This record gives sequence, structure tokens and C-alpha cells, in this order.
Amino acid sequence: MSADDDVTPRFHRGTTLFLALILCLFFCVMGSHTPLTRLASLDSPAHSARAWFERSIELDEALATRPAWERKLLDLALGRERPALAEAADAYTEVIRLQARVLRPEPAPADPGGAPASGEVSGTTSPAPSGPSSEAPSTPGLSCVPQAPQFPVKDDRERLIELLARLAVVQGETGRLDDLRGTARELEQLQRPALAHALRSAYESPGSAAPHARADFELAGLDPGWARERLELRLAERTGADARAAELRHLRTDRLGRLAQRAQLLLWTWLVPAALGLVFLLVWLWRNRPELAQANASLPPEWSFEDGFAVLTRSVLLGLVLYLGVHSLLAFLGAPLPGLWTLILLPLPLFWLIHRALLAPRAASFVRTFGLDAFPGPTWRWAALALVLFTLGELGTTAVRELFARMGVGRHWVESAGVELQDVGPWIFALATLVSLTWAPLAFELLARGVLFSTLRVRMPAGTAAAWSAALVAAFQNESLPGFVSWVWLGFVLGWSFEKSRSLLPGILCLGANGALQALAEQMLYR
Repeated sequence: MSADDDVTPRFHRGTTLFLALILCLFFCVMGSHTPLTRLASLDSPAHSARAWFERSIELDEALATRPAWERKLLDLALGRERPALAEAADAYTEVIRLQARVLRPEPAPADPGGAPASGEVSGTTSPAPSGPSSEAPSTPGLSCVPQAPQFPVKDDRERLIELLARLAVVQGETGRLDDLRGTARELEQLQRPALAHALRSAYESPGSAAPHARADFELAGLDPGWARERLELRLAERTGADARAAELRHLRTDRLGRLAQRAQLLLWTWLVPAALGLVFLLVWLWRNRPELAQANASLPPEWSFEDGFAVLTRSVLLGLVLYLGVHSLLAFLGAPLPGLWTLILLPLPLFWLIHRALLAPRAASFVRTFGLDAFPGPTWRWAALALVLFTLGELGTTAVRELFARMGVGRHWVESAGVELQDVGPWIFALATLVSLTWAPLAFELLARGVLFSTLRVRMPAGTAAAWSAALVAAFQNESLPGFVSWVWLGFVLGWSFEKSRSLLPGILCLGANGALQALAEQMLYR
């Protein structure tokens, strides 16, 4: 089937186009200033930033003695583009600036000479914006609305002040002493003179302050973690508390050693399937690209273009309504990780509409339509195809990130995986991992390739349909430019796989492997 102009659609065309317009406007607005939108979705941006970066800083320290090639490969596997210390300083400053009204409830009058108002929280030598609608100093995502949205307050005063003190430690460790002095002055204005005094004593030159004993410093304002341990170590070194400094170094060495071992294990877990996939790909090219084994899915599909477009539009809108309603209800009830439960429910409208509008009128089977019921040829060939897709996806994604990083364009830190899973219990984490391995890849492939690519395939050749479907899915991810290009590449590869194999299974296995590695990285390195 190449065209369906004479087929009577099962849905009203005007309604479908109106719903499509609403859907595009929704994602256009949600995509404007994407980092702010993602930060607003976190329950506690300050806690999430602290937990993520302090573990990343320790990972950098654990790998400092490893060979350069090993560090580089692990950075590529984890999508790390900058040293954690430098990125942490920017991230902490961003969170504090966006929620500055928590620390300064009443706007202070500006100095006529242009000086920043007293009590303004910026953490840098430049004045911070006066409200939570400030723009984030990050790579912009795809957007069509230039105005920054209002950022809702998520962290209380004490938590943000504590993050400000951690910012000062990061500034001291990176040698930004002028910024540290400015942050210490802000801590004094916020009635934290003891912390400010400890920070100055730890990082300023020894001759600039009177000598003190280690017991003279009050560190109760800092919760346990990397920043407090590092500040205590610097104070112990400055005050001559050699026994305490040696104890802290010993604890740090043991912890970093275990972290380095886990990082090595994770690296080889990533390299082995990627290497196997590369071998299978080279053998396939060496044999002059023989035809792949094909399942039973028919491309182009039996349904019309208008029916497929209508199902796609309605399933996404119904899923969004279901997501917003259930997520809001679970958040109001205080359920742990409400996003996980809503993700489980999100694909249900898609399954229902596919069965009701596309399959049932044509007496078609679900598993047969999407090539999930029969796999001719040996099983190892299907596993090999999944490994090739995984390798192509990883190689393309790492190449895109490296290229954009050399151009000075990077991803925002909230695009990193695992921010919401750091503090959940083991059972919730296990459930989230199971969903990312099975349910989420199935639903995503069914939407992106099973409906979107197949519907475009009615009117377009395979390559064009794969490119357009990949670009549309990437645009709706609301990520920065490197993330958008990575999604386009992965989507094109999976569309090519569906066309050649007539089955969604290889793509589902590929996404499941990606989810498994992300879950393993979160468990081994960030929890």
C-alpha cells in the first residue's frame, strides 16, 4: 500500500488535526527552557544536585590513577563530558539562583550605584537574578517560547543554605578563591558566620588568618558527605591535626578503591556486548550484507495513514492526561517515586487504541502485526542483530556527544540518568529496573516504530520514514541539541532494523540492554 487517499478514515479529520495542534503546542511550551522544566520536575533540586555531583566527584577521584584510555572510555559509557568539580559549581549556582527568593523572601532595594542587594544568593562574583524565573546558564533545548517559566520553590531555606556552603567547598577545591570569599560573605549575611569562618580558614592562605585549633570550627551546618569530609580534611591539615587528617585520608582511600573496582567492572560490562556487536557488524559487512531473517510484520501496514495518525495523536494525549492526573494524585498522597507508577500506566491508552482502531476492524493479531510471534532462523541471529543495534546506538551516541563537546555544546546535568532513583529503597529500585528492562522498551518501540514509523511507511519509502519518525520522537524528548541528535541517530537505526527484520523484538532488546546498563551504573556508582 503506497497511498490511502480513497480510504474512509475511522476518525474525524478535523478533530485529529485539532488534537495534533494541541499536542504540538503542549510540547513546544514544555520544551522551552528545558533545563528549568526538568529541574522543576525534581522533588528537591538541591538534594538531587548534591547527591549526584558528590558521587561524581568521588568517581573522578577514584579514577585519577587509572590509565587515560580507561577514564575516557568510562566517561563515554556514562555520558560524562566535563570534570565533576567544575560542573558541580555551575549546577549548585544554578539551583540556588533559580530559588533565590527562598533565601531572600522580600526583594531588597538595589544600590543606586549598581551593586547587588544585600543577602542575594549567587555564589559568584556577579549578582544573581532577583527571582526564580532566572535563566539557567546551560545549553538550551529545542524551544519556541523565549520567556523563561516561573520556577517553583522545591527546597526550604536550610537546604539551600547548606548547598551554598557546599558550593563554597567546590570553589575552594577548584582554586576559585575570589568566588569562595563572595560565597562566605553571603553565608555571613544569612547568619552562618561559623561556616563562613571555617571555609576561609580552610582555603585562604595560611598567613591571612590567625591560627586556630581544629576544635575551634563548627561544621554542624554541613550534612555528612564529600563536602563536609573534604572541608574537615583541609581544616585538619591547616591546624596540624595530623592524626585526624591521616584517618580521613585512610577512609577516603578505602572508599575510592572500592568505587574504582566497581567502575572497572561496569566498563567491561559495557565493552563486551559493544565489542561483540561490532564483530557481528563487521562480519555482516564482510559477507556483502546478506539479507536478515524476517518475522511476519507487514510493511507498509494494513491500516491507512489517517487511522494511524489519529491513533498516534489520541494515544499520546490520553497518556499525557493519565500521566498528569495519576502523578499529581500520587504526589499529593506522598507515594514514593510517583513517576514510576505513572510510567507503568502511561502506555495503556496506546495498547487500547491500537487494538480497538487498528487491529480489531481488520481481524489482525497484535503479535503478528508487530512481528512478535515467529522468528525464522536460529535464535543467535536475532540476538546478534540486537547486539549490532546496541553497538551502533552506543557508537553514534558517543560520537555525537564527543563532537558537540569539542564544539563547546554539552548536555545539562539533569539529563543524566538516575537522579530520581538515588534515595529510593531496594524494592522500588528493583521495580524501576524491571520496568526499564521490559515494559518501557516494549511501549516505546510500539509507539515509535510500531505506530509512528509504520504509519509514515504508508506514504514514504523506508529511509525517509525512518528519518522522519526518528526526528519526531527526538523532538518530543525535550533534550538539548546533543541529546536531540543522539535520539535521531538511535531512532533511525531502530527504524532500519524494523524494516529489515519485520519485527520490533531487536529494538526492544536493544533498549532493554541500554536500560540494564543504566540501572547497573546507578546501582554500582551512584547509590
